[in-house]
Amino acid sequence: KEELRHIPNKGIGYGVLKYLTPDKMKDCLAFDVTPDISFNYLGQFDEQIGGGELSRSTWQAGQSLSPESEKPHALDIVGFVEQGMFHMTISYHQLEFEEQTMEQFKDLLEKNVKALISHCVSQDEAQITPSDVGDDDLTMDELEKLMDIF
Repeated sequence: KEELRHIPNKGIGYGVLKYLTPDKMKDCLAFDVTPDISFNYLGQFDEQIGGGELSRSTWQAGQSLSPESEKPHALDIVGFVEQGMFHMTISYHQLEFEEQTMEQFKDLLEKNVKALISHCVSQDEAQITPSDVGDDDLTMDELEKLMDIF
């Protein structure tokens, strides 16, 4: 949460620089870093489409990319919440990863997501972090000391 909140203006500057700045003004910049992992959290579908005139189809959508096409990422992870449950899919190229490796990865990911959810649910009250109080320079230790004083 803290790392994401430290990105200025939610990252819009990167998009402006890469896509809207004329090429002659970005000669010294390189946009050639390609991440190996894509993680896309789609949100909570219950709030967006539940109870309305629209609903999500029960039919399988099929593959989003042709099996012959080059995958942009080695791992593609997509998550969303529906009917109070977190769903996640992991896509990978079978020539890059062994099935056993991906099974282990899935098990570790599931274990850690469950631990994170358990931790969050077990909290009696919301945990305040420095960005919640509007101070980007404050550390967690300093915030805890201030909270103890008040």
